Amino acid sequence: MWIIGVFKAKEYSLLLNSLEHQLKNNRFYKPSFNFNGKNQNLLGNYCFIYNPDFTAEKLKSIRYVKGLNYILQSSLYFQTEIKNFINNLKQFEDNTGVIQSDYFYQYLNQQGKFFKGPLKNLVFEVLEKKNKILKVSIEGWNFPITINNPKLSVVGILQ
Repeated sequence: MWIIGVFKAKEYSLLLNSLEHQLKNNRFYKPSFNFNGKNQNLLGNYCFIYNPDFTAEKLKSIRYVKGLNYILQSSLYFQTEIKNFINNLKQFEDNTGVIQSDYFYQYLNQQGKFFKGPLKNLVFEVLEKKNKILKVSIEGWNFPITINNPKLSVVGILQ
């Protein structure tokens, strides 16, 4: 059973060691992505912890483990959604376990902003989206851009 835990900042390895002393057969998943050359946790201080023996009673016993702030109790009831989310993230991982930028580009639908490269801080409108090419409008000019171009980094703007 998967649970979602919130760990204390900079105490993730302490959490791993503490849980290993209390329970065996644990698996941990903390998705990360590369931003400006540094790997960062995609979900902040949230991580996924799997143990086949997790029950409501077992969760009460590990709630005070070193490095753990708290456990999302509702994760007991959303096992299918958690598994689907983890599997979806793992599809976009490279061989080092880092999530590739393709994962984020699937959410570019209406607007985006360049946060790296020669077009840094420019906002664009998405006109058309095909495979790995976006047709965008930047200040009235229409341009095709390649989504996985390492010289350009974009982020979607929520509407």
